[in-house]
Amino acid sequence: MLKINRYLILFIFSVKIFAENKVDLIVFSYNRPMQLYAFLESVQKFVTNLSQIKVVHRMDDKYVSAYQEVQEHFKWVEFYRHQDSTDFKYVTLKNIFETFNDYVLFAVDDIIVTDFIDIDKCVNALVESEAYCFLLRLGSNIKTSYMIGKDNSAPKNNIFKNNIYIYEFKNGVGEWNYPNNLDMTLYKKSDIKSDIFSLNMTRPGNFEGDWALIPKLDKKGLFFEHSKIVNIPMNLAQETGNKNMRLYSTGELLNKFNEGYKIDINEFYKINNDSPHMAYVPKFIKR
Repeated sequence: MLKINRYLILFIFSVKIFAENKVDLIVFSYNRPMQLYAFLESVQKFVTNLSQIKVVHRMDDKYVSAYQEVQEHFKWVEFYRHQDSTDFKYVTLKNIFETFNDYVLFAVDDIIVTDFIDIDKCVNALVESEAYCFLLRLGSNIKTSYMIGKDNSAPKNNIFKNNIYIYEFKNGVGEWNYPNNLDMTLYKKSDIKSDIFSLNMTRPGNFEGDWALIPKLDKKGLFFEHSKIVNIPMNLAQETGNKNMRLYSTGELLNKFNEGYKIDINEFYKINNDSPHMAYVPKFIKR
């Protein structure tokens, strides 16, 4: 019995050591299988060295079969359905913190990854710089903010290494002054755990909104010379007041998905977006 316990302890210790610099990707989705498919396809194409990908999702009945098709296509992705606002926090916290991996990357389903990302390099830079987070939606190309309709150029910054830059949040405006977000930003879990547990989150919108009110402006963030993702706000899954294109309803996109279409993510490769969110009419192609 003593030997078994010793081996078990050694196994757990070795797993923990292996997982220290590994990253969980947590994706939030609601009634948007078309966008989720595009996001996961872009992750598959461009992102390396992720440990686990988990989709925390909710859907109305008519979207169930479409989500099942997404899940069938991306078999290595774990799907966790929550029922309503009452269990969102439980399901979210469970998927963030009940894992050995020390880092987390958050995303929402209407993001598209636009260039190659080696997550190991991001983690190493975060460790070496002692920055608070790595913001993949930012870059020197970001000069405006679609959401607030204002100029939004990069604040004073310094090169950290290679094409990675570092800056202080207090010097930024708009998205440069918004460290706590769900748009492909990398965090060490221990740095955000107490703040996230304190939130009364019922959906991704108020998770991010309330989390953003916890100031981290004395800390620093990292970004690549050119942003690696873009958010295409074609619609809202539910009314939140966030600016969007109102291009297609979730029902219209569901019909397109059920007809066998997907978003052509190739159009977004190395796109020169000047805002983290971009009004863009996508091309649909057969899956």
